[in-house]
Amino acid sequence: PDALPELRAGTRVIGRSIALAGALALLAAGCGGGSKAVSTLPTNLVFKVVGTSVTEVQLEQQMALARASLGTSYPVVGTSSYDQLRAQALNELLRSAEIREGARKLGIKVSPQQVTAEVTSIASTAFPGKTAGTVDRAKYLAELKKSGSSEAVFRGQVELKLITAAVQKKIAPTATVTDKQVAAEYAKTKATYVVPAKRDVRHILVKDKAKADALYAQLSSSDATFAALAKQFSTDAGSKVKGGELGVSSKGSFVPAFDKVAFSIKTGVVSAPVKTQFGWHLIEAVGDLIPGSTRPLDSALKAQIRAQLETRQKQAKLQAWFTTTQTQLDSQIEYAPGFGSASG
Repeated sequence: PDALPELRAGTRVIGRSIALAGALALLAAGCGGGSKAVSTLPTNLVFKVVGTSVTEVQLEQQMALARASLGTSYPVVGTSSYDQLRAQALNELLRSAEIREGARKLGIKVSPQQVTAEVTSIASTAFPGKTAGTVDRAKYLAELKKSGSSEAVFRGQVELKLITAAVQKKIAPTATVTDKQVAAEYAKTKATYVVPAKRDVRHILVKDKAKADALYAQLSSSDATFAALAKQFSTDAGSKVKGGELGVSSKGSFVPAFDKVAFSIKTGVVSAPVKTQFGWHLIEAVGDLIPGSTRPLDSALKAQIRAQLETRQKQAKLQAWFTTTQTQLDSQIEYAPGFGSASG
């Protein structure tokens, strides 16, 4: 489950899953292996990864986040579903601990002041106070409570985000992408840069063919009364008030039968009745067809693709670092009794 539900300002999403943003979502793609030697740890600990420990309180907090996220779907304690969810929570905590321990070995430190600044930035954007840069704490705390979280948990999540960013900056400060790579990526993804044909169309929608035929008979010689007939008879509430106008629309935005006719008929000619799952349509192309095109590989698109490839390179290096770190640390995990199969 997500570590933290969305922080919102009204209906606008500000951040999602801060705990694992850029970290577990990218890194913890699989479960760990390695030796899992069980040792006797202090009763408040679940496991320890060299110098990084995870407590039972943290596990409870992780389960509280899951409970808030799942609501009535949260499994009953003692069932196999609950055990699977608990194992998943343990695995997320384990991977977080390995990221922290790996970062510690790289000499990376994130200060409480940095965490506070980032928390304030996120919270003040989602729940702005009366003055710029401040937080409406009542709304902020209410959202944390609703999410099954707390200030302490949220700070830990933000800290992990900052640690992961610092790791990436250290192990992959730059990325080299050539013009040839950019061109190859454009060629591979060219279909995504296709701009579909467009056309200004209008229609009248009725429920039965007899009515459609009668209206077509009126319009087949002249479209002068099209708007008036649409306002009087069309069952499409959205367009009838506008005389049947659908505006300039992209090819592929209508259901197939409608789309085929709308983009093939002559301008200014009303089509014979067309049947779709919505009823019977009389379609008229108000404007000429605007041909589709493919966005050229201009300087702006080159910069866009280059940035995407650079990000991909950096993420690949981060993934490789985590895989190596995980392999090294999995054999050094000390589990409290009952937690030895945390990351199965």
